[in-house]
Amino acid sequence: MLEVCRAVGRPGAAGGERPPTEPRPETPSKARDRAPRTPRAAGTAGVVLSTSAIGHRLGVLPRPLTVPGTLVGLTLLFVSGSLAWSEPAFPLWAPAVGVHILVRATANPSGGR
Repeated sequence: MLEVCRAVGRPGAAGGERPPTEPRPETPSKARDRAPRTPRAAGTAGVVLSTSAIGHRLGVLPRPLTVPGTLVGLTLLFVSGSLAWSEPAFPLWAPAVGVHILVRATANPSGGR
């Protein structure tokens, strides 16, 4: 599910070309500090937020994984420009989701909730 979200959210992922970008005008330092450090941080934030919401709605993710996922997504979206340590938040959250899904599938192979 994460790979599909990444491929859909990335321009040019389907083999198309990215549109040419114009240089950005100078922005005030506060706005620049709040901007995501990289475009990848914004895309990853979208993946984390959508995965948390969809996983919770479908009953795949419990609230103890949904809340940190939402916080990780919001952190990547709004804070990653000013705090360099916030970018590794996704690599810490993703394995927790994977382990939960594997443990749940092993404990209940019939697929019931």
